[in-house]
Amino acid sequence: IESPGFIVYAAGSEQRAEGVARDLEAFDALLRRFTNAPAARSPTKLHVYLFSTSQFEDAFPNADDNVRGFYSASVQQIAAFAIFRDSWGLGAQEVLFHEYAHHFMIASLTTRAFPRWFTEGFAEFFAGVRFKEDGSVLLGEVTSREPIPNPGQPDHLQKQRILLRIGNRDLYGFDFKWVG
Repeated sequence: IESPGFIVYAAGSEQRAEGVARDLEAFDALLRRFTNAPAARSPTKLHVYLFSTSQFEDAFPNADDNVRGFYSASVQQIAAFAIFRDSWGLGAQEVLFHEYAHHFMIASLTTRAFPRWFTEGFAEFFAGVRFKEDGSVLLGEVTSREPIPNPGQPDHLQKQRILLRIGNRDLYGFDFKWVG
């Protein structure tokens, strides 16, 4: 399936490939908005290959068992490879968004060089984006809250620790309870 920025290859359902292309186009638009990247894209489309777990293992027998996808840029081709259905439960969309975030940084944020820890953090942060039916975008979900004990502190100043799920990562943080 071909879209303005992608060529998606998926064994099986053409409908699945169309959905992935649509999601990647929406993700590209979101990244451009967040980063103020130019709207113009490279005329070279990103090739996206979707595999089952067994197909991925057959195609890349030397890949580490923990690898669920990767991005590759060479003179011959620019491509992302990902397991579409993962027996470990990691969603294909998260893997694709993570790999596309790498491509986006290289292709669209070219005015500066970024250290590896930053490019990985950027990719992980945006990998968990969810596009909701109503058109809104969800970036991270609060999965639980718990009060941080602080005896003698007035209720309106009590802090809470939150567990935030972004993609397949759980992060702890805290927010403040303000009473107006």
